Amino acid sequence: MRTDELIAALATNAGPAPTRRGPARITIALMGGVSASTLACLTCLGANPALLTMGTGLAVKLAYVIGVLATTAWWLGRAGRPGADWRRAASAALVVAAVMAFWAAISVWQAPADARSTLLLGQSWTSCPWRVAVLSVPAWALAMWALSGMAPTRPHLAGFAAGLFAGSVGALGYAIFCPEVSPAFVSAWYTLGMLIPAFIGALAGPRLLRW
Repeated sequence: MRTDELIAALATNAGPAPTRRGPARITIALMGGVSASTLACLTCLGANPALLTMGTGLAVKLAYVIGVLATTAWWLGRAGRPGADWRRAASAALVVAAVMAFWAAISVWQAPADARSTLLLGQSWTSCPWRVAVLSVPAWALAMWALSGMAPTRPHLAGFAAGLFAGSVGALGYAIFCPEVSPAFVSAWYTLGMLIPAFIGALAGPRLLRW
């Protein structure tokens, strides 16, 4: 039998590579990242005293961030398994972002013209993305560690997923301090803050995730 025929025979119906360590490592990254991000926010920025009075705005913001976190955790697990289909998880994350963007557009459209810029920029648009990105650093390191113990075959993609996962963890921690509840603000600047570690992860993936 030729070598290529042997390889083809071995690979037939092989399916995704099985893994037992992946979910455990991602859980550690999640718990460790959320704990570190929350502690860093409380230590460096403090808690917003009006946090419990923000009502629906806070609920929408948290729903968006948790939605991104849940879908990217799924994506992260798929990205670390050779042969696993990651497209549904990536599509789910995109749907979450699209729904939030649609909600933001409706809220801006319904607002008076002179209030629209305030809804988009709030009081902290220049600092929000960077704070989210900085608070994502522990989760970023843990997510890359989680992937390094798996077997990602697309390091750029896996690194992007890890960074987006970490960014959502950073956004969750930052929400403790953040005074903004406008859907337009959250859709624009929280998303940008989550994308910063995602693009860094995509660039660092081939170097850090080689196996």
